[in-house]
Amino acid sequence: YTYARLQRMGAYLTLGITKDVLQNAMEEGPQYARLLAFNDRGRQWLRNEYEIPLIQKWAKAPNDLSALGQTMHHIDTLATDIQALCFHNESNRIGHRDYTYTPQYIK
Repeated sequence: YTYARLQRMGAYLTLGITKDVLQNAMEEGPQYARLLAFNDRGRQWLRNEYEIPLIQKWAKAPNDLSALGQTMHHIDTLATDIQALCFHNESNRIGHRDYTYTPQYIK
């Protein structure tokens, strides 16, 4: 196996991503979009309606998502927590950052 493939396999095992989840995700497509930052032009764009939910507050998101979306939300949260554990600076090793992050308004 190539190193990249081994990395992918390790990530799948760590995050609990199964073949079924991957296949469903490929068939269903994106389940949500996450708002990280916006400016005045983006603020106008945000007023439109979209086919998938646009997440602004991570904690409230599961209520608006499908079963697959909730699974993806859980995997994203777990991945962020694992990433935080890998930071060299201990002050950055904070769990559940997704729940405290607020989208940034850029003037």
